[in-house]
Amino acid sequence: MKICVVGASGLLGEGFQHISKDTKNEFILCYTKNKILNAEHLDITKNDAIKSFFKIHKPDVTINCSAITDLDFCEKNKSHVLDVNTLGAKKLAQVCNVHNSHLIHISTDYVFDGQAGPYQENDMPNPISYYGQTKHQSEELVLKENENFCVVRTGMLYGWSQNKQNLATMITSELRNNRQVKLINDLQVSPSYTDNVAEMILELALMKISGIFNVANSSIVTRYDFGLLLSEVFELNKSLIKPISSKDFHWNVPRPHKGGLLLDKVSKVLNKKPLTAKECLIRMRAEEVRKEY
Repeated sequence: MKICVVGASGLLGEGFQHISKDTKNEFILCYTKNKILNAEHLDITKNDAIKSFFKIHKPDVTINCSAITDLDFCEKNKSHVLDVNTLGAKKLAQVCNVHNSHLIHISTDYVFDGQAGPYQENDMPNPISYYGQTKHQSEELVLKENENFCVVRTGMLYGWSQNKQNLATMITSELRNNRQVKLINDLQVSPSYTDNVAEMILELALMKISGIFNVANSSIVTRYDFGLLLSEVFELNKSLIKPISSKDFHWNVPRPHKGGLLLDKVSKVLNKKPLTAKECLIRMRAEEVRKEY
């Protein structure tokens, strides 16, 4: 099967870069800003560019990982973020529909307000950030274009990356340099290891499945709990990790307080089951040793 990954230079996109080497499927990797080898340039805000790309490549499945995710940037650059996160997704969905390419659109647990998590797929979205608003709007537009398309909501993404620091790489770097790390202990999240998430999404893609699915690690933890778990797996000094409340962290943009994703629906259809955060961190450390990232 020919699979196009849009936004392949992002954090989840790098997960697809990693797993694409180990499958028999043909992957077409696309980037917008951060150029990657053996990949195509594709800007989903440009309708003509999307149409031209699909006429040439004709992918069976398209996985849209392209998004602006920095919450502060989103609040300050609303027009540009809307073009990418929402209107770009709509343009991509329209072209996929014309070319009979099954679309899997990547979304986020930030479509929820975090008042009553963890969340199932059919819980009512109520985003509390502009980023979350654009992703919720994109979900609606994609499924309005074709109800047989698929929306995948992920949690807090982490993994080895050449382009983007994330919670796991930040903690690892700080502890290895013997520096203290303050981590929030009162917000719950679903950690989502990029390679494992990419593997599960690939399985959904090969099914050409429809609807909304939560895809993440099976653990729901605070960032502080995640840091302690990482320090255990990587054999680092956990005494350098200090808890801090979200009120004392002084974020400019609010985060969902009681978040997390329930995985009952996706677990019923997948052969490759969601892993726990500890299982994924063990795998992440093993991949560092093998230098496969």
